[in-house]
Amino acid sequence: MTALGKRTKKTDDQDLVLEWLRQLPDTGEGSFEGLVASLLTRLTGYSWRVSSAGAQQGRDAGSYPLGDISRVVECKRYSADTPLKKTELLGKLVDATPRGHALDAWVLATTARVGDQVQDALTSEGRERGVFVEFVDVSEDELGNLLTLVVGERQALAMSDSPWRPPVGVRRALERLAARRDFAEARGRVGRAFDPALLGYDGIATTLREGFLAATTDGAASRAFFGQDVLPGAASALVVPRPRFHAALDAWWQAWSQSPSVAVVHGREGSGKTWLVASWVAERLLSGPNAPPIIVWCGWRRFRAVGLDTLLAELLAEGTRAYGPQALERRVLGWAGRRGSAPAFLLV
Repeated sequence: MTALGKRTKKTDDQDLVLEWLRQLPDTGEGSFEGLVASLLTRLTGYSWRVSSAGAQQGRDAGSYPLGDISRVVECKRYSADTPLKKTELLGKLVDATPRGHALDAWVLATTARVGDQVQDALTSEGRERGVFVEFVDVSEDELGNLLTLVVGERQALAMSDSPWRPPVGVRRALERLAARRDFAEARGRVGRAFDPALLGYDGIATTLREGFLAATTDGAASRAFFGQDVLPGAASALVVPRPRFHAALDAWWQAWSQSPSVAVVHGREGSGKTWLVASWVAERLLSGPNAPPIIVWCGWRRFRAVGLDTLLAELLAEGTRAYGPQALERRVLGWAGRRGSAPAFLLV
């Protein structure tokens, strides 16, 4: 979807660039997997190597170590009418992530669209193995991650010494795609998805956001989440407006990047403190125009006197029921340090 919420029809320029990509050799000089490795290197700022033909353990290209970040990519050059084989791709993911192997992300790069069923199956398998799964593919109504990467590096590809120098017609198509109004947004989205320090952040933020909102609208979910009925989002809820308290929490949140501090909401038992904070989170943080933080609702029942990064990792693992605490602890400090001026987490 575009920023205006309207679908953008796939153009002849996109088809022209995709046809050029599909004609690249699989391996060797000027290959598709070499191009993917080069694009990811330029995007992320760290090196990717290309394995020889017949690479083992599901790795066509793999990242050199950068701190504790480890990524590999599986490259598949498909024709326009070739369907993706879910079983084959699952096997590639399993081969790349043997139990006990420290891998942060597995990337599928392909000249086809990865359908929802294949994405869901690969993402689910990745969660079982503690690995974030990402996609560099083609979209039917947007530029898609693959074309966004190619368009973003069109000038480097056009250099005379580039092994992937496109024909004149393709270079002109790339310039027209770069002029599209949705290109800047697409490039920002792709850059965020592959930023090493933000690895997995958006997916976990979305999972916890959906769980929190469900707990504020459904009685059974609320009791499991909060230990009581806290339902400010329910259709039948009678919520007493507390604009003064919400304004105070707004001011605290907006000032946090300049003056980090702990906000304390206190009052007698049964006075509605949990309702107050839950309604503020739902109305102000999760319904606003800005990207929401990761909401971690701890409560006194689950609090432990350990390091904050350890506690957050344990609560995130519990909340997502997917990635293990050890894998998440590697990510917590990076997320906190690279999300910009907005806080990365809200721990209640």
